This record gives sequence, C-alpha cells and structure tokens, in this order.
Amino acid sequence: MPYHITKIELEGFRGFRNRKHLQLEQGLVIVYGPQRSGKSSILNAPVWALIGSEACKGTIGPITVRERIEWQERNIHAEACQVAIHLRGDDGDSLFIQRGPTRNHYVVQRNGAVVKQPPLGALRLTLDGLVSSVFLPQEVVRAVLSVEPSHRRAVFTQLVGLEDLRALEECFSNASETLGKLANQIAHSIQQIDAEIKGQVALQKKRFQEVSGKLRQRGLSDEALCPEGVHSLVSPSVQALMEFCSTYRLEPPKLPEVGAAEELPGFVNEVRTVLSRLEAGCPETQRQKELYGKRHILEGLLAEQQKIRNAREQIHCARQTIAGQHGTEEDLKQAIEEFEQTLREINEQIDRAGKYLRMIQEALLYFETLPEGTAEVECPVCRTARVNVAHLRLHLASEMEKAGLEPLRQRRQQIERLLREKQDALNQLTQLAEQEKKLEAEWKELVNKVSQMYGQPLAPNESLELVLKAMDEATQAELKQLQGLLEARSKAIRKVQEKLEVLGQVVQLHQEKRRLQMLDDIPNLPEYRALLGLQAHAELYIGLLSELKRALKKEIEQAFAVKFEDLKEKLNELYRRLLGRNDFPQIWIDADKWEVRTSAGDRETSLTRVFNVGDMTAVALCLFLASAMRASHDAGFLLLDDPIQCLDEAHELRLAEILAELAKQRQVVVSCSRSSFLQALQTAGTVRRQVIRLAPWDNSSCRLEAETPEA
Repeated sequence: MPYHITKIELEGFRGFRNRKHLQLEQGLVIVYGPQRSGKSSILNAPVWALIGSEACKGTIGPITVRERIEWQERNIHAEACQVAIHLRGDDGDSLFIQRGPTRNHYVVQRNGAVVKQPPLGALRLTLDGLVSSVFLPQEVVRAVLSVEPSHRRAVFTQLVGLEDLRALEECFSNASETLGKLANQIAHSIQQIDAEIKGQVALQKKRFQEVSGKLRQRGLSDEALCPEGVHSLVSPSVQALMEFCSTYRLEPPKLPEVGAAEELPGFVNEVRTVLSRLEAGCPETQRQKELYGKRHILEGLLAEQQKIRNAREQIHCARQTIAGQHGTEEDLKQAIEEFEQTLREINEQIDRAGKYLRMIQEALLYFETLPEGTAEVECPVCRTARVNVAHLRLHLASEMEKAGLEPLRQRRQQIERLLREKQDALNQLTQLAEQEKKLEAEWKELVNKVSQMYGQPLAPNESLELVLKAMDEATQAELKQLQGLLEARSKAIRKVQEKLEVLGQVVQLHQEKRRLQMLDDIPNLPEYRALLGLQAHAELYIGLLSELKRALKKEIEQAFAVKFEDLKEKLNELYRRLLGRNDFPQIWIDADKWEVRTSAGDRETSLTRVFNVGDMTAVALCLFLASAMRASHDAGFLLLDDPIQCLDEAHELRLAEILAELAKQRQVVVSCSRSSFLQALQTAGTVRRQVIRLAPWDNSSCRLEAETPEA
C-alpha cells in the first residue's frame, strides 16, 4: 500500500537549525528557492530519517555522489538534530518515522502504535531501491552515465532491482579474495619450510662429510655403526680405561653395557665422567694441590715477614732523625720542662709590666687634666719634688716606651713554638714505641705459624727468612718429583681420551645421520601433509568460487536481460517524450559492455559518443523515472533534488509534463532554483500542486518565504 508524505519536521538538520514543520500535499510539491536556501536539506530530510545518513555524503549503493561536509559540522545544534516524517496510505493508515538525536536512534509508529521494524522495512524498501526508484540527488543523474566502466554494471543492475544477486556476487568475491590470501600465506609458509629444510640438509651433509673424513683417516667407515661393529668401537676405550686403573692401582669403574648405536652417547658421557673423577681423586693430584697450597702460604709468610722488616727499618730511621734534631727522649723531656719554666717566668714579667703600664697611664691621664703653669709637684717616677707639669708628662711618656710589652710577647711566641716542636717529637717517639709493640706481636704470631709448618720451635738465633726459604725450596723439589709422575699419568689419561675421541666422532656421525633422516622425513609428517592438503583445498575452493562467480555473472546477465525487457518499453517512451530525438529513435542497455547504446539506421554506437551532457542527463532521468514507475514498494513518493541541471527550457517543459502526469499516481517532491522550471511545473497538466518558497540564506538558518497550495 503506497504511502505519501504529509508532514516533515526538522530541527538542527543541515540548514534548518530551528524547529520547522512542513505540510506536504498529495500530488506535485515544488520546493523553490535560490542557491543555499535549504532545498536540498528538505529533500534530504526524509532520506536521513529512513537510512540515518546524509543522502549526498559518500556512496549510496554503487553510485558515488559529491561529498559534502558532515551535517554535524554544519550545525551548531547538531546534538539536538531530529527529523520526523508523517506518511499516510491510500486506505487511511498512518506511518510515523522519527530519527534523532543520533543516527542510530529511530522510532517507527504505525497508526499510533510502535512497531519493531526498521524505517526502510516499514515501506518494503531496500537501500538500492531507495536510490533507484525513490530519491534522486543532484549528482546521481550524471553519475549513472559518467561512472567508470567497472561500475556501470553495478549501476544498471541496481536500477533494474538486482541488488540481491549483486550482494551474493560481492560475497563470492570477498570469499575468493580471502581464500586467495590464505592460499598465498600457506604457499609462502610451505616455501619457507622447504627453503629451511634445504638449508639444514646442506649444512648437515657438510658436517657429515667432515666427520666421515676424520673417521676414514682413522680407518673407520659408516659401517662401524652396525650392531656388530658397536662392540668393536667401545672395546678400545674400555681396555685403555682398565689399563689405566690397573697401572695406578685404582678400582675399575662400572660402565654401562652398549648394544646399539643409540646407546653410544650415554656411554661416552659416562666414560668422560669417570675420567674426571679418577683424575680428581688421584693421590698425586691431591698431593700436588696440597703443595701448591703450601707454596702459596709460604709466599704469603715471606711477604708478611718482609713487610714487618720494612716497618722496623722505617721506625729505626724515624728514631735516628728525631735524635739528630732533638736528642734522646730524656733530652726532650728535660727541654720541655725548661721551656715550660721559662714560659711561666715570661708570663709573670708580662703581668708585672702590664700593671706598671696601667699605673703610668692613670698618672698621665691625671696630670693631663692639670693646668700648664702648675708647679711644685712630686714626680711619681723619679720621686723628684717641685717639678712642673711639662716635666712630668715627658718623663711618664719615656717610661711608657721603656716598659713596652711587645718584646716580651715576641719572646713568649718563640718559646711556645719551640715547646710545640719538642712535644711533637716526644709524641712521635711515643707512637713509634706503640708501633714497635704491634710489630713485635705480629712477629711472634708469624714465628708461631712458621713453627707449626716447620714442625718444631725455632731456635733463638735461627733466621725466620732462611727457614721460610728452606721450606719453599723443599716444596718445589717435591713438586718437581711429582711432575714426572703426573706427566705419565696424564699421558695414560690422554690415551684413554684419544680412544674416547674416536668414539665421540662416531657418535657425532650417528647423530648427524639421524638429523638428516629427520629432515628427510619432514615432508612425510602429518602436519606437513595437512598443510599441503590445506593448500590444495584452498586452491580447490578458489576454483569452485571462480566457477560460481562465472555462473552468477551469467545469471545476472540473463536476469538483467529479462528485467530490462520489462523496463525497455517504458524507458523508450520516456526517452521519446523527453528528448524527441528522431535521429536516434531508441536506446537500450548492452549487457555485454554494460553501457547505454543507441542506433541510427544500421549503425549502433555508445550513447556517450553522440550525445552531449544535456541529452545524457535526460537519458539518466529516463532511466530513473522508468525504474521508479515499475517499483513495487510502499514508498508512494518521489524525491528529485534539482533534476534539471544541464537541461534547456525545451527539456524543462517536457520534464514538467512527465512529472505532472506522474504526480497523478504518486506524490512527487521536486526542488529547483530556476523560475522557468517553476513556471513549467505550475502550468503543466491538471494536478494538485503545492509550492514551498524558501527565502535566501541569511547566515543563521534556512527559513520559508511562503507555502502556496494550488488546485
């Protein structure tokens, strides 16, 4: 049941920032206004309510249209965006669709009751059906004919309603691409594994040849690894080990039995362990370690003895130096007592001189206060009677100079410096005495250590250095005697090790051969075979998908041919009415090249070769209107956003007649900015018309100028 739009509510959508209600009549609705007045906003509002994205942004189906700025960026009230459309069916049913404030939030009501159905589903519409038979944005008209050849097929199949087959084909293409990537990854992994195997095989073969060459030099071959040859390989090593134990009176070790080549690595490791244990547990070896330890101790004792001797010599030199400068310790003590006594006497003289000076200063201050003519005064210095004041002042001043303190103070400083020198020298002697006591204790401890190593106390006149050197010489002599024994023992051990080395090379050869066998067996592993099988299955599936794609392509071509036959008659009828080209009487779509073609007599050609932009635009309109006339959904309205681009006035008049005739069957909402097309729409046919006039853009919001319903 077709529905037509009765009312559009906009708030915060594109140019309409303030809330606006638009009442739409049934029939032909003309939205007229200058550029940037809001015509496209009104035409886009129902589409945004239905699909939740701006119709002129990005792509809709396979048709690419001009990109615009996101509506959120164009509106300061984007967070309050809300669009609602009211629809009414021919039988009186009502449908309400509202979207906002976000793209994913919508409400659908049928006859006032909320239904859980998407907006497009409520009108039995698909996205392809919306573009091909309901909404015609400005750029889609020319996009139908101007897209790249690779997109023509998608555009034309969309116009005839083959979106399901196209979607299935796209799924097959995606699956084929995914499987192709998987197959390439598997093939790359297999190549890497094969390359790694080849590299490892080459390396193992090189090692195998090196070990085989060494064994051939010793007279052995690969056949020595057979079960019969294992015993002959092990016997020389066992025999050499037993001879070694017998020669040095050691208990023969218990070795594991070897019956197969796989047991050789364990046997070799066990023999090596036994050799290390026997060599470490040998008495000569132990004695050698003890002697080396003893030599290390003796060297330490000699160094300590030399250290004590050097310290004693330093103390002796220091004593001689002090004695040469200051004398003996008794001399120092006596000199210190004399200096202290002298210092006390000087301090007493300084005290007496200070008192005498203070008395003279007081007398001088007193006589300074007397008048110049005063006479018959007794002199306090010379006790002369009847002298004048001038004589007193002169006499007192000379006494102050005689009784000066500076010489006494200089003498005291000199005595103090000499006293400190003597005290420092005495302290040095005391410290040297303490150091001598400490060295004496260390010397006694060193003598005790040497006595313990020597085995008896040292004689009083016996030199410690000579004893230590004698013990060191004895230790070196014993080490020299052991050296011969140890060399013979090492020679015997090397003999066993040589036998064991041959056996180790055989073991290495066996291991290299096993590695080569393992590398050769990798292609036979279940994991590797599974990887090959996965690659084969992927290639098989890719082939099957290719076959399915070819079959589906053929099916699409056949279905297109059938559907286009239903569309062809109506398309050519509209073509003749809108274009009126007698030189090219009909047009059709070639399913092989997926292009619109025409003919002039017996000559066929592509439409883009003979038609100009205006004629191509008219042909695109014919394709859209023919598809809209045969649509079977419940959207009983058409939305045409400025369809007359590149059309002249003659084409405008013919298009107005077609739209007026189409408006008798369904609601047609068309926008335009030309007054000539507005006049043509107003005078074409006998149909109910409504003109919505928009005022020019005032940099704030779109607004209506007038709404004029006409009979």
